[in-house]
Amino acid sequence: MSKGKKRFFILVYGLFFILVSLQNLEAKSTKQSRMLVQKAKDAYLNKDYLIAKKAYQEACEMGDYLGCSGLGTLFERGHGVLQDFSKAQEYYEYACKNGDAFGCFSKQILEKGENAVELYSKGCDEEKKNFCLALGNLYYRGVGQPKDAKSAVLYYQKACSLKSAEGCFNLGLIYQNGDRKLEQNSDMALAYFALARQYWEIECQNKERSACEMLNSLDQFGVLR
Repeated sequence: MSKGKKRFFILVYGLFFILVSLQNLEAKSTKQSRMLVQKAKDAYLNKDYLIAKKAYQEACEMGDYLGCSGLGTLFERGHGVLQDFSKAQEYYEYACKNGDAFGCFSKQILEKGENAVELYSKGCDEEKKNFCLALGNLYYRGVGQPKDAKSAVLYYQKACSLKSAEGCFNLGLIYQNGDRKLEQNSDMALAYFALARQYWEIECQNKERSACEMLNSLDQFGVLR
C-alpha cells in the first residue's frame, strides 16, 4: 500500500468509524485548527492522551467543533482526564449545536445510555440503515456493552446491504486493518471499499454534498478508484 493510502486509513480510523459531515467542518475550522485536530488524533492513536487533550482544547477554543467533540471523547472514556460524563455531554452538545455530526451522535449515545442498543436494534430490524450503522458503531466502540468487533461486523454488513456507504466503508477498514479475532483480508476490504464508493457516487448524483465531499477526499488520497 502506498504512503498516501496508509495515511488516509490512519486519518479515517482516528474518527472512531464515524464519518463527519465534511462541509460543516470546513465552515467551522481554520488551517491551524485542523492541524491541531490532526495532532490530537495522532496523539490519541499513540495513547498520548495529555497531548491529545491539549491540542483538542486549543482547537475547540478556536471554534473548531471537532476539537470540542474530541474533548468530549476524552472525558467520556477517561483518557488523560478523570472520566466525567457531564463534561463529555457538554462538549458533545456544544459541538452538535454547531453542526458537528460526531458530537451529535455521541451526545445521543450518552443520553440513551443503556437503552441505546435496544432502541437502535428496533430501527435496524425495521431495515433502517442508519440504525444498523449506529449499532455497529456501538459494538465497535464498546459503548453500553463490551467491545465486540464480530457483532460490529454483523451490523455493518446489514447496513452495507441496505446501501449504507459508511457501513461498507467501515467493514473495509476492519478487514484492511484486522481486529483481534478478525483476520486481515485485503480482498474483502477492497470489495467493501468498492461498494462504499459506488453508494457515495449515487448519493453525490442525488445532490448530497457530504457524499461529494467524501469522494473528493478519496480522490485526493488516490484510494477506492
